[in-house]
Amino acid sequence: MSDKDRRKKDGQNRDKKNQRMRESVEARKQQNPTAREKEKHEAKMTDTVPEGAARMRKKPD
Repeated sequence: MSDKDRRKKDGQNRDKKNQRMRESVEARKQQNPTAREKEKHEAKMTDTVPEGAARMRKKPD
């Protein structure tokens, strides 16, 4: 199998993989989030500076 053929085959497989990924993302969007997922999303939207990051910042002199 030549390099050209191999590249072509890889491209075809990648297209299939991308299609599967798109379908799974759409499926996830369709289903309702669980309570834990809602909780995590809420925390992500409200907590602007995580506790660890705040501790890592330098204190002004």
